[in-house]
Amino acid sequence: MAIGLPVRGRRVELLLARPVHPLPIDLPWLIDSGEVHIRQDVDGRVLVGGFLGNDETVDPAAFDHDADGWWIDGVLEQVADRLWILIERSSVIESWAGLYPSTPDQHPIVDRTQAGMIIVGGFAGAGLMHAPAAGLLARELIVDGGIKSINPDPLSLERFFRPIATVERTGF
Repeated sequence: MAIGLPVRGRRVELLLARPVHPLPIDLPWLIDSGEVHIRQDVDGRVLVGGFLGNDETVDPAAFDHDADGWWIDGVLEQVADRLWILIERSSVIESWAGLYPSTPDQHPIVDRTQAGMIIVGGFAGAGLMHAPAAGLLARELIVDGGIKSINPDPLSLERFFRPIATVERTGF
């Protein structure tokens, strides 16, 4: 049985590079207004990402897996301007593009369909961070017959049959 879900593939880009000056070892993951983000990897390298206002829906079966040159230049400029971390273009080790499964409001779905199937998805790149909570909510759906620990409306499939009140605009 096929079930249509309001989930699309959003193209995202990341790069791996070495900053001009090593970052403090205890520096947390930095996110600037959802436009760009940077976090340490290993051996002084950093992972850099961000949408830069380009929220592109693509066909998962046919999209370019390479990061765009204009995006690399733009994200490095944003990291320097907003986070004061200088990364030269020549220090980019690798770059790529992938997909985030996203809903129209950029919030996940944790619900049961009319056919009884449990849906947990559409986390837009934050699924690993939300997995423990999503697992608990899925358990409630399965064992208790419904989500009881929080208001389930913001996670429901039904919300897509109403006007969307808020849309998450971060780079995730």
